[in-house]
Amino acid sequence: YNLYIDFAMYAIIFSVIGARLYYVAFSWDYYSAHPSEIINIREGGLAIYGGVIAGVITCIVYTKIKKISFFKVADSVVLGLILGQIIGRWGNFCNQEAYGQLVTNEKLFGLPFSVYIDAAHAVNGAGWYQATFLYESVYNFIGAILTYCLWRKNKVNGALVFFYGVWYCVIRLILDFLRVDGLLSTKIACVIVIPTFTALGIWYYLHGLKKLDHDKAALEVEEMLASDD
Repeated sequence: YNLYIDFAMYAIIFSVIGARLYYVAFSWDYYSAHPSEIINIREGGLAIYGGVIAGVITCIVYTKIKKISFFKVADSVVLGLILGQIIGRWGNFCNQEAYGQLVTNEKLFGLPFSVYIDAAHAVNGAGWYQATFLYESVYNFIGAILTYCLWRKNKVNGALVFFYGVWYCVIRLILDFLRVDGLLSTKIACVIVIPTFTALGIWYYLHGLKKLDHDKAALEVEEMLASDD
């Protein structure tokens, strides 16, 4: 329990820093001209990819120092991460950011699934825009349910991490093409990460199943030898 409390303290701090650095790095044209705005996160500007990357690096370093399994720790925090993203997306609603394309009468998504953006924040003028933050919050809720079901049946360390990576990248790849204020780097990252995570996930899961079969067979042999004695 104390290990997770200690890890959470480090992970939260470094993830916020990583999320901000990622956003600033890919919006450098603006922040190079307004350096005083770099530390101003009250107006938004935290990229989840940067936060996840920083969190993973923190977890790797922490588990190395404590000499515990990275995948066990990572699997155990995935569900909490998704739940945090479900809630966190509503911060985009408060900041009037992470919205989609302008809604017109001819479009499928009407007012129940859109949000009003004022002139100070809107890309194409004040009006109703697709609430992509809401879409992502709903999709992540579904992902949380699937993650919980997988956790109940999973016996291979790392499976939840790979599932989260593929699930979230697919969601972002779809939604970021609807967004009008997203970072281009996120779209590029998704295109690269999805096949990579999928391939690694399949290999790792099959490798883990083989290891489980091997361990089970070894245990059966030990039980047989013990019974003979």
